Parts: sequence; structure tokens; C-alpha cells
Amino acid sequence: MDLDGECTTTSTLTRNSKVYDRIKPFQGSNLETYVLFNNLSMFEDAKRFQHYLHYKEFPRLSGGAALETVKAVIERTRYPVTKSVLIDKVGWRVVELGEGRQMRLEELLRNIPSKKFADPTEVINEMELESSD
Repeated sequence: MDLDGECTTTSTLTRNSKVYDRIKPFQGSNLETYVLFNNLSMFEDAKRFQHYLHYKEFPRLSGGAALETVKAVIERTRYPVTKSVLIDKVGWRVVELGEGRQMRLEELLRNIPSKKFADPTEVINEMELESSD
């Protein structure tokens, strides 16, 4: 994705605007600047960064409440799964907990018991989240 927001290719979108802050000095130079997202699971990050380039703010992660945001991420995991595998596989993902409040899923998963979970509902039942914004 170039600085004009045109998608040209796909490294990792970091929190807030750290990526943009790093590439901003190159804007307006004669150098072509690309932001790379290195795998398919980061496609959503690439789309969110493109939105940021245009509007200078990141879009909401979902239209739903915190539980729906978390569920959307952990549903993509193969079950049964242990807490440690969940943290390894999806802990890096950012979830939305309310208006302008985002955190890495790992921070929420750290507080659940260390055991094997049969399905996403069992994981969510162990989390202490509000069911609405």
C-alpha cells in the first residue's frame, strides 16, 4: 500500500499510527514507499491502515459489542484448544472493547483459566466482558 492509500502489495500494522509515523518522513520525496502486510490474516489490518491514511483515524473493528468483537476473532480457531495455544494463535489480534478502546486479545486471554476449551462460547464465558458498549 503506498502513502496515497493505493493497495500495491502486503509487515505488520502496529498499534495506532506508529506505522504512519515511520513512513511519513518519506511522503513527498522521490522515493516510493510501501507498507507490507506479510500474510493473509493481516488483510483486515491492511484495509484498516488504508482507511487511516484517508481519514487519519482507524475504523471500528466491528459494529458490535466487546463480546462480538472477541468472538469474531476466536471463532477462527480450531477447537478444542488450550489457553496457551489461543494466546499463540490469536493473542496478537486487536479487539474493540468500546468506543475508542482497543487492546490485544492476549491481555484478555491471560485472565482465563489454563485449560482446554471445547468451543468459543466456553472461552467467552470465562472472560469478564460487558455484553454491550
